[in-house]
Amino acid sequence: MAAEIIEWSISRNIRVFIFVPDEEKLHKVYFYITEIMKCKSDLVQISTEKEKDGIAYFRKGICSILISSDLKDALLNFDNVNVIVMYSDCEFYTLNRLINLSAIAVEKNFNKFDTRQVLYVGSQESEEMSLAQKKIRYLNEVGWEKGYLKK
Repeated sequence: MAAEIIEWSISRNIRVFIFVPDEEKLHKVYFYITEIMKCKSDLVQISTEKEKDGIAYFRKGICSILISSDLKDALLNFDNVNVIVMYSDCEFYTLNRLINLSAIAVEKNFNKFDTRQVLYVGSQESEEMSLAQKKIRYLNEVGWEKGYLKK
């Protein structure tokens, strides 16, 4: 499923922000995208607490896919981004972390009718994942009712 979202996003010129819980998983996901999916390595960058070149390239639009193990990257503003949270069933991802990571997918250009996607990927659905989805759906419903969002 994540591979399809990545391919779909890239084909529509939508960037993809992938979060992973640690650097070991970051390198596994990078290998999968570049070697198995055959994405050009110059389209894929990484961001860790120590390595920040990738986030700079992503913000400038130089690359299409960013894989990050640094939650602080979620504090930055991005336009036109789909979010994938890999290994989202691990204990590292609390309810608040999942919701905050999902907020990156907010479309800044409200004239577009394209909805940005958030995908939680894990081996099973955790309670935190389920609660995050429910809370986000509720907040979206309130936003639609109050006219803050368009359906």
